[in-house]
Amino acid sequence: MERRESFVFYESFYDAIDSLPEEQQAVAYKAIIEYGLHGKEPEPGNMGYTLWLAFRKQIDKNQKRYENSLKGGR
Repeated sequence: MERRESFVFYESFYDAIDSLPEEQQAVAYKAIIEYGLHGKEPEPGNMGYTLWLAFRKQIDKNQKRYENSLKGGR
């Protein structure tokens, strides 16, 4: 995945992260944002990684849709 200026962040992502203790929320937000904008996969072993596993397919699907739109397709 190449570097992007934006990505879709769903309310369901927020709800999942918001249920964590505050110190874990920062780790989770950073993991999701780093992947959504830069394609950087988080290191295993923390809640950011766990949530990234849950959100990754949707982020990738949106990225593919975006790339296809640049080519004039769906």
